[in-house]
Amino acid sequence: MIRTVLLAALGAAAVAAPAGAAESIHISIVGKTPEQIRTDVRKAAEQVCRMTFDPFSQVNCVRETMIDALAQTRDPAVMKVAQR
Repeated sequence: MIRTVLLAALGAAAVAAPAGAAESIHISIVGKTPEQIRTDVRKAAEQVCRMTFDPFSQVNCVRETMIDALAQTRDPAVMKVAQR
């Protein structure tokens, strides 16, 4: 079972931010509900993507980072929450 999720802004952030600006965050998902995981992942994605300069790129970065991170859980309930 996956116990942590790794967020790395590599998609939109890599294009909009300077080279080497991407960062990563590990989030523990042990004992959390799908909604708690989604909230934690969103907060971390916003933090990771804040280095993008253009608001449109930042929104895309957060969305894509969340999709990637929530898919890492391999939990259908968490992945279903991601599609809302």
